[in-house]
Amino acid sequence: MMKRWAIKTRKFYQLSLLFFAVLLFCIYSLNERTTDNKSALVILTFAINLFFSSICFFSSVKKYPYSFCVMFWLFSIVFFSVAPLVQYLASWSAWGLSATDDEITRCNLLISLWQICFYIGTKINFRIQSINHKEYYLRFSGILIVLAISCAFSAILLYTNGIDGLLFRGSRVGISSNSTLSLLFFHVFRNTILYTFVFTLLVPKKRKTKRFLCFIAGFLFLLTCFPTSISRYMAGAFYFGMLIIFWGKDNCNIWFTILVFLGLTIAFPIFSIFRKIQTISSLNNLGALANQAVSESFLTVNYDAHNMFISVRQYTQFFGFSYGRQLLGALLFFVPRTIWPGKPIGTGAMVISSLYRSSFTNVSMPLIGEAYVNFGVIGIVLFALAIGTASSYLDKKYWMCQSKIQTINIIYPFAVFYFFFLQRGDLLSSGAYLIANVVIGVLVSQLTTRRIKKI
Repeated sequence: MMKRWAIKTRKFYQLSLLFFAVLLFCIYSLNERTTDNKSALVILTFAINLFFSSICFFSSVKKYPYSFCVMFWLFSIVFFSVAPLVQYLASWSAWGLSATDDEITRCNLLISLWQICFYIGTKINFRIQSINHKEYYLRFSGILIVLAISCAFSAILLYTNGIDGLLFRGSRVGISSNSTLSLLFFHVFRNTILYTFVFTLLVPKKRKTKRFLCFIAGFLFLLTCFPTSISRYMAGAFYFGMLIIFWGKDNCNIWFTILVFLGLTIAFPIFSIFRKIQTISSLNNLGALANQAVSESFLTVNYDAHNMFISVRQYTQFFGFSYGRQLLGALLFFVPRTIWPGKPIGTGAMVISSLYRSSFTNVSMPLIGEAYVNFGVIGIVLFALAIGTASSYLDKKYWMCQSKIQTINIIYPFAVFYFFFLQRGDLLSSGAYLIANVVIGVLVSQLTTRRIKKI
């Protein structure tokens, strides 16, 4: 039987109070930036979405301390309710976007449809067969092989980036961030090192070399995946996932949920300052940069998902829908442009370059925007239903699994946090990074484990 986790009533209210306290703090941080003459209808649509997503969030948390559904509702609260409401009250918008109250209202109604369809999708039940009829064992020879591979990958990363490049993201040189080679270096290599560390932690204690192997793998992980040297979404996925591996999923409780909430809503913007730090000596400006990040609260392009959804709706009014072309480009991300010259660029880059003629195209595009640019309102309904169904299925399968070294038990803790940032998008890049993490996790699992049927 699956060990179910539920919040006691008192702790449930504690979590609720903490959430609304943080919400009030964020809105209060506007100080005198709030302007008058704001539409009551716009504020009402924000409030409706906030209320619905909050109820679903707390309902999901009562069931599991972390899950794909929890991440969906947490993203909806922060990026589709709180942040855009703060921006609207302050008359601030990302990338110089100009939107009327009517456009914002229509956008919020479509977000309501997106949330309702996702919720309906989670209620579509599939029978999940028992996945505990097989026993899994670690292959010690496999552990040594992946550890040797990780040593080689770490040496390449150190040679390519230098020590500053492995400590601070802003000093990274040598490889274009948009190249296929970059994907190989910064995602395949690092994910291999990550999962090597995970499996060394699972080596039985009776092995005399366990501590030595863990020390080597842990050192390589910290050296190549230091939180200030990788992107925020990767740092969040890696370190929250590792926290679950250390604690064990059955030991995660209300405090873990609180930690995740604070990390993804407060630490997320603060970590953006490390893009501006290039060397160890640059740490002298850390205090001033951190103060600026906190004082700006949600009034930064870090929370541009709602603005970008409005932009993609404006884009379709001029250029029409892509009818699956953008989705096909995301699914076939691994096909190089030398073979497919007409391969679509990321949806966020396409929208901002077309509407604003901007040379800076490293912007987000939320999943609802990807759904809309491909098939319009029908796309929103179909995408939300599919994502909701898949999320509910994976959540149930993971929490039913008992074997600590079964593949889903290893990959899920990282994938669930990747999903949070996949929702911000765009789908072409973040989807590729999620798939890279899952594929590498499966490959390392195949090398390091063997499966024996129970008799």
